[in-house]
Amino acid sequence: MEELRDQQQQLSLSYNQLRSETVRLKTEVWRHDDCDCGFIRCYISAEANKIVDRLTWPDDSSGGTTIIQEQS
Repeated sequence: MEELRDQQQQLSLSYNQLRSETVRLKTEVWRHDDCDCGFIRCYISAEANKIVDRLTWPDDSSGGTTIIQEQS
């Protein structure tokens, strides 16, 4: 059981490090929002659309709309 706990702790640490790196990299891309690079503009547009979709995704269980905070 302790071995599983240690493995879970290590996986959790790795996950947190990867999430931090993802946030850092996304922040770098967002810093280039005024760049004329088509790839960057396309990525930023797609990410913005994902955020809007997540914020307005209908919640089937309540019949309403659920607001979900974006976690970078």
